[in-house]
Amino acid sequence: MLVAISHTQWIGGNPNNDPICRNICLKVDYKGKSITVPIKDKCPSCDSTHADLSQAAFAQLENLAVGHAFNALFTYVQC
Repeated sequence: MLVAISHTQWIGGNPNNDPICRNICLKVDYKGKSITVPIKDKCPSCDSTHADLSQAAFAQLENLAVGHAFNALFTYVQC
């Protein structure tokens, strides 16, 4: 499981070398469920309030057919 976050949150051009990819996770709280997933990629189409969860991560929170988890709460945490 992993998450891609908005391009606006990155310092460098290469996600593999960016500090946010080193031991930083995104905790996602949604409808009484919570997951914590490592940040591993950049989402070029995401604004600062959007994150792109892998299917495995999203499935922990909501049915994949729903497609979006509106009003989820994001918290950056140490992995």
